[in-house]
Amino acid sequence: MSKLDPARHATGMSFSDVDLRGEGAPLALALGRALFLWALDPIMLTNPETGAILDANPAACRVLGLTVDEIRARGRAGLQDPADEDRWLAGVRERARTGSFVGELSMRRGDGTTFPAESTSAVFPVGDLHYAVLIFRDVSERRALEHQLRDALDEMARAATIDPLTGILNRRGFLTIGHALEESAHRQGLPLAVLTADVNRLKHVNDEYGHAAGDDMLRAVAETLTSTLRTADVVARVGGDEFAVILTGARAPTDATVAAERINQRLAERARRQELAYPVTVSIGIASGSPDAAYSLHGLLRDADEAMYEQKRKQRAE
Repeated sequence: MSKLDPARHATGMSFSDVDLRGEGAPLALALGRALFLWALDPIMLTNPETGAILDANPAACRVLGLTVDEIRARGRAGLQDPADEDRWLAGVRERARTGSFVGELSMRRGDGTTFPAESTSAVFPVGDLHYAVLIFRDVSERRALEHQLRDALDEMARAATIDPLTGILNRRGFLTIGHALEESAHRQGLPLAVLTADVNRLKHVNDEYGHAAGDDMLRAVAETLTSTLRTADVVARVGGDEFAVILTGARAPTDATVAAERINQRLAERARRQELAYPVTVSIGIASGSPDAAYSLHGLLRDADEAMYEQKRKQRAE
């Protein structure tokens, strides 16, 4: 083929096949060929109407693991990820409507593996013919790093709201969810019931049986609270020996009272089954805000704490 074969250029443009060694080659053609072949980003020239691939630069061949002839033989349909067909079709329609497309597509390598490709494509005229250029970049490593970062951030956020000893919410997590529930209750005109539970004689167990026994005691209370109460109830360890619960389904203080009795019954049954040398009990305080009252989560927690400490004082006096 001559360096400027008119028949070749009438049917399809190919920088790879152009021979510029002879004299008289246009400077624009020489520069275009050099940019195409030496570009670090993968580039393909295509027929925008048929999807036929007319040429691919060395960078595209390296990323796809195919020769130029193999890329031509596959065409657009052979390089797209079948699972991403809808996005490819949307990109082709967007380019036909506006003349260009920018977005992410999933492409298929010669070995059948796929990868996310940051892609730009535009249509341009050459005489009476139209061609399209597709420039793409494999962003697999970037996406993997983004996923790792997102997972790390999610784990950091989870760790910031979870008590490591018991696996339930900590004070920060409890208040975050609690304030959202408080606002929702006010909007819907619903009551809000809060329960606080203080583990009895935790210091004595730590001193007498060791901190491992005290940790087991705290875990037992956390497990009993979560297994006894409804899954929608918000359970948290908000202090060293103190737990708090928002009873999302409670509609009256009596509902909370029943829940409190059930918790201590389950703790007593568990202690008997495990034949512990010490009892596991909690002192419980309850506070409830009615729909017509200007209650707040902090106020309910304060009132529940006062009720809990009052119960402790009565137990000591008995």
